Amino acid sequence: MGNTINKVDPFGDNSGVALWQFDGNANDTGGNYNGTWHGTEQYDTGKWEQASKFNGSSYIDFNSYVTCNAISLWCKLSNNNNHQVFFREKSISTDINLCFYKNSMRFYIYDGSNVYKNNTLINYGNWYHIIIVRNSSTSYTFYLNGNDDGNITTSNSLGDSLYLRLSGVKENENYKINGLIDQVRIFNRALTSKEVSYLHNEFMPSKSFARSNIF
Repeated sequence: MGNTINKVDPFGDNSGVALWQFDGNANDTGGNYNGTWHGTEQYDTGKWEQASKFNGSSYIDFNSYVTCNAISLWCKLSNNNNHQVFFREKSISTDINLCFYKNSMRFYIYDGSNVYKNNTLINYGNWYHIIIVRNSSTSYTFYLNGNDDGNITTSNSLGDSLYLRLSGVKENENYKINGLIDQVRIFNRALTSKEVSYLHNEFMPSKSFARSNIF
């Protein structure tokens, strides 16, 4: 497949919807879903070239809805302050977010009636690769560093329309992160475990994944 770092659609099937690389701006590489910074706009050394840097009060909104059945991102915290939210889907009646809580990476869903969550212990100061796959309207799989880290099944159906915010929950609330987010991708279909593995190894030149090993 060659180098897909800069490709919005790395699998070549029009499943890639958006890619934010944060190399000096919050623009979508595809040009359709550019982000807007609130607070101090900062960039630092990322997993690949630069990354968006958040200071505990800054955040990015992406200002429109997008079809999302999988989201991929790299993240690194600068401290272990409790309850830092990496991203949140901003609808009113439901809530989907990824956060650092009590020294754990937590994938959290509220489906309008019930709360679902999983927790995995992590260390601040390290890069982690997160992929969340929406298998169906009631089923999600959480991947950490290329590995299946658990499934969540909800009672109520959730849609595939995402209004994304990076860092924090609401404009006037805490829970914004101190750390870095890089290489955020959104896909309009569920990803396979082999595709998850490919994206996890995308930044590692010593790893070679032939097209025949992916599909």
